[in-house]
Amino acid sequence: MNGKLRQVSAHRVAYELTNSPLAEGEYVLHKCDAPPCCNPTHLFSGTNLDNIMDRTIKGRSASGDNNASRKYPGIRSGEKNGRSKIDMVMANKIRQLYQTGDFTQTALGRMFSISQIEVSRITRNTAWV
Repeated sequence: MNGKLRQVSAHRVAYELTNSPLAEGEYVLHKCDAPPCCNPTHLFSGTNLDNIMDRTIKGRSASGDNNASRKYPGIRSGEKNGRSKIDMVMANKIRQLYQTGDFTQTALGRMFSISQIEVSRITRNTAWV
């Protein structure tokens, strides 16, 4: 690892100490669904797809009634959120500027003090609609 340290989850260490080192792209999954659990009998290895399927089978996917916006209707989005950095007028301006082709998403993010990812969401109409 070229002398660089990286942070490793405790449950991953517990799994590897009990079993064997995981290959690149392998994850440690929990039978008990408790992320902090380090009991090796509760842990098993799998791919990201295995993790997604396990989540779906166990009904923990954030869709339908499990979606945070339905579970916590008091959470405010858009301008109603006190931590919002922009408003609807600014979001529309971002769309207009991006459509001209003169600005990249990164440049617009810097201009409006938001992330490039948020600019992408705005320009794709998945946020601030």
